[in-house]
Amino acid sequence: MKINRLHSLDAMRGILMLLGVYFHIAVFHYEDSALILFTTYSHFFRMPAFFLISGFFGALLYYQKGSIEMILNRIKRILLPLIITLPFMHIFIVFSREFLGYQLENIGIVNSLIKALKTFNSPKAFFPLEYTHHLWFFNFLFTISFFIYLGDNIFFLHNSSSPLRMEGVDWSNTIDGTRSDLIWNKYVDFEDIPQITNPSSGWIASTNQDPFKVTASEDNLNSKNYSPTLGLQTRMTNRAHRSIELFNEYEKVTEETFDLIKFDNKYSKQSRSYKYISELFEKDFESDNLNQARDVLREWDLGTNLENTSAALGVCVLSSEWISEQGQRIPQEPEISFKECVEELSNTYGKVDPLWSERNFIVRGDKKISVQGGPDVLRAIYGRNDDSGDLSAAGGDGLYIHVSWDKNGFQSSKSIHQYGSATQDSDSKHYSDQMDLYVGEKYKPTFFDQKDLANNTAESYYVP
Repeated sequence: MKINRLHSLDAMRGILMLLGVYFHIAVFHYEDSALILFTTYSHFFRMPAFFLISGFFGALLYYQKGSIEMILNRIKRILLPLIITLPFMHIFIVFSREFLGYQLENIGIVNSLIKALKTFNSPKAFFPLEYTHHLWFFNFLFTISFFIYLGDNIFFLHNSSSPLRMEGVDWSNTIDGTRSDLIWNKYVDFEDIPQITNPSSGWIASTNQDPFKVTASEDNLNSKNYSPTLGLQTRMTNRAHRSIELFNEYEKVTEETFDLIKFDNKYSKQSRSYKYISELFEKDFESDNLNQARDVLREWDLGTNLENTSAALGVCVLSSEWISEQGQRIPQEPEISFKECVEELSNTYGKVDPLWSERNFIVRGDKKISVQGGPDVLRAIYGRNDDSGDLSAAGGDGLYIHVSWDKNGFQSSKSIHQYGSATQDSDSKHYSDQMDLYVGEKYKPTFFDQKDLANNTAESYYVP
């Protein structure tokens, strides 16, 4: 398949380079002119944009050729130009700085030239040990390329943009609005946000949870090392508890094991959900019907697999707590939720223990298929009651992609969508063609290699 050149990116690089020219002209005059606006605001995006473009092409090369070829290309395109041009750039930069300095002393062009040339009065003056900070981007580009693609690093950064607040104030309570010293206008520095690089356990799992519980206990950060003014969350989802339990079970996690963890459909006994329903286990109710339903709940293995006969009642009861927690409300008493669920299931199915496959579905057009999973399990399925009283998936697992690398750095990718790629065109064959794979907890290949993509492309067209 012919790959068309991306002229828009060429134009973008050209514009950014021209901005660089004007930036370096303006930087010597901005202190006493309106050019300060140009130099300030263009510097916010110009170099980051170059890095963005470089990352795009670096990734494209990596996917097409692999990590070794990508590094060899970066050596040829970045490292060698840096080594070759550094001495010459050093000479020009030093001479220019010295000449400009003497010119500002108003000693004349000739005298400025002579004095600037005298800077190179010893052999060491020709070696680029200083004044080469303008080539910092070469160092950064090559270092980033090398360590990202060959380093096999894993990294956790808590998704936080926390204001820099005054210490010693209880920010969880109402704050005195008359005190101007309590107004914050800065954010916590990047390095002060909770982050972990390469834990010894070899794994990180984050599912909307306490940032101090994302890996094995010996690798977790100590919350005492962080200011309480950050206001970090302390909640733990069932997915968080379950992922930590599962990763700790395995000495080594293969690609197949990772998928088993991803599709786990159980609740943890450490979760809020279990603690909520467990209050019912020893209750003695006023009717045999309720006591029999209690036994169904007590015998639940906490799974939401299709053949499970306790999941319908269990999920119904714990959903009340989950919905309340999402709305930051105190949940109603478990006994109230329990009685409501017994009545609902009895009216809909004539019993409180239908198979989960009779209760939980994913629906698309005229397709209605039983699906494993439930609220806040790793195989996340959030259902709403449909007209028949069944649960119809309305949220949870959607598009997800599993990317892996072998020991040689070769990348493979597989993905699945809960419906299909034609999300709005009900007449398309792709409107619901991935549903069977989805409920079977299987994937389809993701064609990012150019040859594979060409062999599996039916049509290519451009939308202006």
